[in-house]
Amino acid sequence: MTDSSETKRYSAGAIALHWLIAMFILALLPVGFIMARANEALAEGQTLLPPDQVFTLYQMHKTFGILVLALSVMRLVWRLANPAPPEPASLAVWERAISALVHFLFYFLIIALPLTGWALVSASPQEVETFLFQVSALPWPHLPVLSDWPIETREALEPLFQNTHRYLAYGAAFLIALHVGAALKHQFVNRDKVLARMAPGLAGKVEKPAQSARGGVRAVLLGLGLLVGGVAVARLAPLLHGGETGAPSETTSVDADGAPESPAAGASAWIIDHDASALNFEVIWQGAERTGAFAAWSAEINFDPDNLDDAHAVVRIETASASTGVQYLDGQIPGSDGFQSDAHPVAIFETTNFNALGDDRYEAVGELTIRGETQPVALPFTLTINGDEAQMSGETTLNRLDFGLGARSDASGGSLGLEVVVRVELEATRAP
Repeated sequence: MTDSSETKRYSAGAIALHWLIAMFILALLPVGFIMARANEALAEGQTLLPPDQVFTLYQMHKTFGILVLALSVMRLVWRLANPAPPEPASLAVWERAISALVHFLFYFLIIALPLTGWALVSASPQEVETFLFQVSALPWPHLPVLSDWPIETREALEPLFQNTHRYLAYGAAFLIALHVGAALKHQFVNRDKVLARMAPGLAGKVEKPAQSARGGVRAVLLGLGLLVGGVAVARLAPLLHGGETGAPSETTSVDADGAPESPAAGASAWIIDHDASALNFEVIWQGAERTGAFAAWSAEINFDPDNLDDAHAVVRIETASASTGVQYLDGQIPGSDGFQSDAHPVAIFETTNFNALGDDRYEAVGELTIRGETQPVALPFTLTINGDEAQMSGETTLNRLDFGLGARSDASGGSLGLEVVVRVELEATRAP
């Protein structure tokens, strides 16, 4: 048995960081395996966990992974400034060599695991955004190089990142088991105070470090700087690209190419009052009904109840102007698994087929084109005309998969409902 006077413990900062990182990793590993299996089950049409719980697990898994990365940066900086206390003299040469190797591998894994997870999320063609603790005010950015790759490249490389992250997790689980087994052996078989160096008091009495800890402020600032900097980059990125994606803005109209135009342009029989009109939609997200709106759209309408054969309407919608108030959804809507607003900035509904249904009820049967996909759509509506003033209210239900919306990230409708209810409220005056 080694006398306590010969054994010195780690510094308080090193001990705190060690156990914090250990706690997060011990939570991340089983949760990671569970959520991966649950996601595979959903893809197979089975339900291991409710879809909203799977989504929550992914978001929290990513959050804890980012925290591990920040804590690991702090731990590495702390370790460089504060060498580990000498090991007990009773340790054999081979034990010292294995201990050094295991510690090196742990330092590698606590950095590599969150980095490969971050790379996986960034390169994923699903483009699922990350919000720390599921708080929309705390977005986390994708790695810019990976997220900018073409979709085909990301689809090809996603399995590589996924397998790398998975096998590193298996390696971490193996090392943890080896590390815990060795610590227990030293504590209860060798009785040499090795465990007490990192768990003083709980595993035995040891002396304080020979010198005071150094570099603590630097380590903390680097860790916090990583977290604050990441959130700041994610929040500023939309502004640097011309405004927050999906954020409500002053209502404007757009032409077929996405350029602004006057609502009164063309030979419209009716001029839309945009301030009194709205183009809204409803969808189920995480089991709750969410209401969204398009801020930029235009409508050219020629309509006479007594001459339906000559009626014609074209509605153009700027897809990137959609907003739900849910930051995650608003970030996904214009993306590659959403409207693909960069390539298809405008969705168009056009009809020349109007049917009278009795009283003030009508139906417009036309074609809706979203991200290059065209589908027939029937829009029942009511119309009231008083002289030169008209009020119209209509509603239709679409299946988002008909237009490829969310087909990669949630084809089953587990988190985002498949049905989207579109509501139109118009007030217009007869054109002179």
